[in-house]
Amino acid sequence: MGTMHDMLEAKLSRFQELERLMVDQDVLQDSAKLVDVMREHGSIAKLATCYRKFKNLNDQIAEANEMISGSDPDMKELAEMELPDLKNDREKLWEELLDLTIGGEDANRSRVMLEIRAGTGGDEAALFARDLFDMYKHFCEKKGWKIEIMDMNATELGGFK
Repeated sequence: MGTMHDMLEAKLSRFQELERLMVDQDVLQDSAKLVDVMREHGSIAKLATCYRKFKNLNDQIAEANEMISGSDPDMKELAEMELPDLKNDREKLWEELLDLTIGGEDANRSRVMLEIRAGTGGDEAALFARDLFDMYKHFCEKKGWKIEIMDMNATELGGFK
């Protein structure tokens, strides 16, 4: 395996390729392929954006260092004032990059929305929907996952509509 820099460059390159694919007519006409491209694009978008900012800050720091070693005293003073902030921003982005990469490929796919509806079948279907909800709720609790109920319509018998 290569360095972290190599991995980030590969991710950025893939991200740019995915951006091109998202406007490609062949991909746009194939909905299954478009969904795959968009899903992969979304999964690395935050990492690629963060890495782009990181590279930009590195360039700004290099320019500031050149100005400091230059002969213009005003530019040198300005660069010396900017440099600590640039380095601080770069350090924050580096920490964010570490968080994004150490979490792994699936770290950004940690949220799920599940909708349970009773459908047709009256009270029996509503009770089954409740049982299904309870099953998923207990499963999530066992895994230590956080659940959040966005909306719920209960029936008189304790089922879900």
